[in-house]
Amino acid sequence: MKLPERYILWKLTNDRRKVPCDERGVAINPYDPLRWMTFEAATSKSGTSKGLRIGWVLSRKDDTRLYGPNDGWFFLDLDKCRQSGEWTPEAQSVFTAFKGALGEVSVSGMGLHVIGRFDPQMLQNRRNKWDGWLEFYSDKRFVALSDNGLSVIGDKGDGLTDCTEALKALVPFRNDPKAAMASTGLLASTSLQNSGLPEGADPNYSGPENDEELIDLALQSGGGAAAKFGMKACFRDLWEAREETLRKHYPSPTDDGFDHSSADLALMNHLAFWTGKDRRRMDRLFRRSGLMRDKYELRADYHINTIQYAIRSCEQVYQGGNQGSEANAEPHALMPDHQLALTLFEQHWRGRGFYIPERDRWAFWKEGRWQLSSNKQEALTRVRTQLAQVRTIGIEKVAQQRKRLGQKKSIDDIAALMKSTPGASKPLAEWDADPLELGTPSSVIDLRTGQARPRKREDFLLNSTSCDPGMPGFEPTNWFRFLSEITKNDPELIEFLQRLAGYAATGSTKEQMLFFALGTGRNGKGTFLNTIGEILGNDYTVMLSNAVVTEQKFDRHPTELAALVGKRLARVSEIPVAKAWAEATLKQITGGDPLTARHMRQDPFVFTPQCTLIIDANNAPHVRGIDEAFRRRIQIIPFDVTISPNRVDPDLPAKLRREAPMILAWIVEGAAKWCSSGLRIPKCVTNTTSSYLDQQDEFRQFLDERFDLDPKEWVDNATLREQHTYFMDERGGHSWKQHHISEEMRKRGFVSCKSGSKRGWRGLKPKITPQVAMMPGLSP
Repeated sequence: MKLPERYILWKLTNDRRKVPCDERGVAINPYDPLRWMTFEAATSKSGTSKGLRIGWVLSRKDDTRLYGPNDGWFFLDLDKCRQSGEWTPEAQSVFTAFKGALGEVSVSGMGLHVIGRFDPQMLQNRRNKWDGWLEFYSDKRFVALSDNGLSVIGDKGDGLTDCTEALKALVPFRNDPKAAMASTGLLASTSLQNSGLPEGADPNYSGPENDEELIDLALQSGGGAAAKFGMKACFRDLWEAREETLRKHYPSPTDDGFDHSSADLALMNHLAFWTGKDRRRMDRLFRRSGLMRDKYELRADYHINTIQYAIRSCEQVYQGGNQGSEANAEPHALMPDHQLALTLFEQHWRGRGFYIPERDRWAFWKEGRWQLSSNKQEALTRVRTQLAQVRTIGIEKVAQQRKRLGQKKSIDDIAALMKSTPGASKPLAEWDADPLELGTPSSVIDLRTGQARPRKREDFLLNSTSCDPGMPGFEPTNWFRFLSEITKNDPELIEFLQRLAGYAATGSTKEQMLFFALGTGRNGKGTFLNTIGEILGNDYTVMLSNAVVTEQKFDRHPTELAALVGKRLARVSEIPVAKAWAEATLKQITGGDPLTARHMRQDPFVFTPQCTLIIDANNAPHVRGIDEAFRRRIQIIPFDVTISPNRVDPDLPAKLRREAPMILAWIVEGAAKWCSSGLRIPKCVTNTTSSYLDQQDEFRQFLDERFDLDPKEWVDNATLREQHTYFMDERGGHSWKQHHISEEMRKRGFVSCKSGSKRGWRGLKPKITPQVAMMPGLSP
């Protein structure tokens, strides 16, 4: 189903604004029809590498041109309705009421979008926003479409279902709070009932239960607590409604005092923190504040919306202790560097930034998750910004004080001292520590069960997939069709590929295997692995050079192994002809043992790989020495289908990207299956692997060709080596030293023995062939 051709591009700015733009990233007017383009054109110009994504524009004027005055498109935005990794019951109720319309998960992963058809004449004088999380538009609105893709809700129809009646039941009239409350069933009365928010305080809250004690504690918090949680005015300013301060921080657009609504929300933000997001207590305390007014009492929709906004935006609650004292320390320009570093850290960084020594980078809590800084400059920029806000002392030498705080040496020194501040450092091993938890943009998934929950600071998860998993009930039809084609509709192989993808999403190396996808071109193996890698994302996936897994003349640089840190899927694509496996390196990567590596120009460090190694190539490398350990380690997946050129779909990668959330849900399901019952390797994989290993086992071929098994016979070392040398000469190989041959014989269970002055091996009888007869010491 195609929407009207009103597509545009948009980008996300550093301050998280969605800005309509052209293909150069320059801001545009999205309501100018000359800026609209087809979906195909928008797709070709968008891409994560460019930072450009696809949007769509609502236009009543264009709808009237296309359909007349009684038909058009609407957009319904369900905001911040994902809690504990699950959609709230209210959101599910609203979303499923629009079966036959188009739906998607929002860009943030925390909301839902509905786009559908309706009669605009029947929805006049309706609200655009209500209940703190619902929005309705039908004109002059640009919709930032997510990468999740639009699907028909209920999975039936073409997205053209008339949703007029559903909208009439949902969207309240303007200036009618009773209609607003009745429309969603969120409120049974003007009291706070069934608001979709949890009852009571957050489990992490540990503040006083007595209201008087809590108010005293909040009043004593000073301005440091306000700064710590991103609030402009302190609790006392808001609680006492100090007009002079509030006028400064919340100016009125009409220049008559301060903006009361902004101040109300600011106080409610404070109350969300101090009460542990206890909505009833927030309401009770606000009514005691100096900001209490008739609007709050008479407008139930207003005070409910204010409380809901505050709770949904509150990321941290009061947990007792001395959160205020150190954070409130007032830094000044005459402090020595070490004290400035300590004070700034306590006030701005503690709990929100950690230094990771092995990476020489800081990780910061941003946008609801821990994120590793892309370079060292981010931490220096933060220090520079915070030093610029430090107050000077006295009225003399102010310029000198400012100059010292702005000097590069001061910034570098204070930033370096911050790294050694108690509580600032967190070793790499303490991040992403649970191999069976998977981070997504908005949640953490337990791969044992597939259950999701919100990210928490104390999880210390750095990594994230590229998207959230799709909603239940939606299936990746293109993906399933693709799997059927590349496996010749083999259900055992498809099941194995799902479990393998799920295993690769974990950080477990329990299987201690490497997986080799082997097949000639146009067989789908690259598309399969590219899709899995893109969905798991750059945080979890790394592409290694083929030189890492094949023998090289010189030792590889340890920085190549450092690329494996934190990765769960390690890929190698294409192996040159006539190469041999680097067996020692493969054992290191897949064995689960600690490795020593280092980043460029940094000290070595030790880490334990958590990755699944998957290699895809048209050529299979040689094996120098096959033993039982190597046989257990390798699994070869046959991709022996060849897709004819006229059946190749050039748009398939783009189609699969649009199904990414649903494919991720398929991967998570595979992980849960692996956790419960392993990989279930199919016969086609075991047969292909056995055939390859038998072909590669030259020493076994040598024994089979030159000897019979006979427990009563034996062969001496000299004869064994002479025959092996002749065997290798025939194949253009190098001769082996005696101790290498002896080691290989022991691996295969042969027993060393001695007869007279000669040592040899029991259980082998030389075959009498023309070639053997020519060897010294043997006669027909």
